[in-house]
This record gives sequence, structure tokens and C-alpha cells, in this order.
Amino acid sequence: MIYKLATYSNKKLVTIIQNRLSSGKRPVTRNQLPATSNGFTLMEILLAFLILGIVVTTVLASFNAVFSTTDTLNNSSRYFDTAKNCLNRMTLDLEALYVRQPPLFKKPEFDDPPDPFALSVPPRILVAQVLQQ
Repeated sequence: MIYKLATYSNKKLVTIIQNRLSSGKRPVTRNQLPATSNGFTLMEILLAFLILGIVVTTVLASFNAVFSTTDTLNNSSRYFDTAKNCLNRMTLDLEALYVRQPPLFKKPEFDDPPDPFALSVPPRILVAQVLQQ
């Protein structure tokens, strides 16, 4: 009641109390004072909290999506860098390869005798003969 009374100017409050006392009625209570709009209702506050909750949830969900995408890209780039390093090492090893002996195979000339180790039969026939033995 003190809060409601404090919202009125002193002159208006004195007038209300004098009217009540002069009419022989009991003193003014909180429900009998004129309504003022100096505050928020409970519904307005609950609605504000609901809207705030929706906004915060949306913002946090977008941050979560951004950070999970960033983590995925970091993992992918780490795998790509590892594969790139492996291929670079393989390339360096193959470039550093030095063969001391010449190859033992010589391309046959037109008049050379046939090579006993050359395959002149299709491989599937040879496989069938090996399986029969």
C-alpha cells in the first residue's frame, strides 16, 4: 500500500483520503485506489523472458554449428597435411634412387632365338594347368 500511495502526488492523495473520511466510509485500501501504469505485469515479464530465451537459444545454436564446422575443417586439413607430407617423402625417396646395375633384360632382336622364360600362352590357361597338377 505504501508503494501505491507513493505513486500519487501529495495533493491528489490528500484529496482522496479527505473524500473517504468525509463520506463516513472506512480508509482507502490498495484495491480502491485508481489504477496506474507505472510497472510491468507478470505476463509481460514472462513474455520478455520467453523471447530472450528463444534469442539466446538461436544464437548459441549458431555458435555451436560454426565451431563444429571449424573443428571438422581443422581435422580434414590435418589429414590432408599428413598425406601431403607422406607423398613428399616418397617423392624425395624415389628421386634419390640410384640404380648401380643396368637392367638384365635386353629387348630381343628380330633374329634372336626364342626366350624360354617368355610367356607365349595367355595366363588363364597357365593357371588352369597349374591347378590341374
